[in-house]
Amino acid sequence: MSDLSNHKLWIIGGLAACATATTGYLLYRSLAKKKEFVEVGKLEQIFIYPVKSCRGLAVQHGDCTKRGMKFKVLKDRHWLIINGENTFVTGRQQPRMILITPSLSEDGRYLLLDAPEMTTLKVPIDASEISEGDPKILDTRVWGQGIQGVYCGKEAEDWLSKYLQNPGYKLIYASADVTPRYVNQVKRAREIAKKDDAIAYQDEAPFALMSEKSVEDLNKKLDKPVSVRNFRPNLVVSGCSAYSEDNWKFIKIGSSVLRHMKCDDRCYLTTVDPETGIPSATKEPLATLKKYRKCKEEDKPLYKDSPLLGVHLGIDQEGSLSVGDTVYAVCQ
Repeated sequence: MSDLSNHKLWIIGGLAACATATTGYLLYRSLAKKKEFVEVGKLEQIFIYPVKSCRGLAVQHGDCTKRGMKFKVLKDRHWLIINGENTFVTGRQQPRMILITPSLSEDGRYLLLDAPEMTTLKVPIDASEISEGDPKILDTRVWGQGIQGVYCGKEAEDWLSKYLQNPGYKLIYASADVTPRYVNQVKRAREIAKKDDAIAYQDEAPFALMSEKSVEDLNKKLDKPVSVRNFRPNLVVSGCSAYSEDNWKFIKIGSSVLRHMKCDDRCYLTTVDPETGIPSATKEPLATLKKYRKCKEEDKPLYKDSPLLGVHLGIDQEGSLSVGDTVYAVCQ
């Protein structure tokens, strides 16, 4: 090969390297811009809901995991109440469930449940302690999607049946051996989920977040104010404007990075008073939300006529967080 040919090859190779480097740099700048976190507020409250539709447990710190919020050995919405036909039950059908209060025993071995005029129920967290031999596994469905759970025993069944005033209510637990529900298989959420977004008994996302100001703005429009507990969020942020959470594409709190999936479309459960378990006769705050928090016309296939308040989140990086942590977001 001649020196001239070698020289041409060097020039072509150099241009290709420059082009590759330029493309890489532009891609880096693009990705960096997408993940440009800015301070948006402070983490004011953390809630975990061990039993779906029961009262939230306020905690000072927790872990964000692939399947949702975790506090010590308690996992968010990993226990579920089902009826005699093994159909899942929520506060929509049984508003008094809202008053069942969970906690963790001092030794960390038991989920404790308390309710008005009831003795404390102790539910072993280790499935092997519930019954001798192999745990009893029950099949159920959550919003049409099949999932199993470990039967939590006759004592829990009797306790729930007495409190809810109907026989056959049972408690099941999504232990580590239970295959989770994958969000991309939830009919209305499959377009907004990643392949590994997994949940136990949550409706359709591992996390729910809202800002204090969003609730404050809503309360200005109501005759009787409501609290954040009406909306059952995991994370409550202060120091930002009302509804600003709608536009946070990524959220960094502590060592956790969360990802916007969709706005949280609200239902009848928000009308149940979290302190009394009694639904609102005027269907508030849902009625007022429907007047000003409807989705855009192009988003109706996803949200239909449900009003929006707060956001549902997936997780991009597992980590821990604490009340008082600074909240950073990539705004879209």
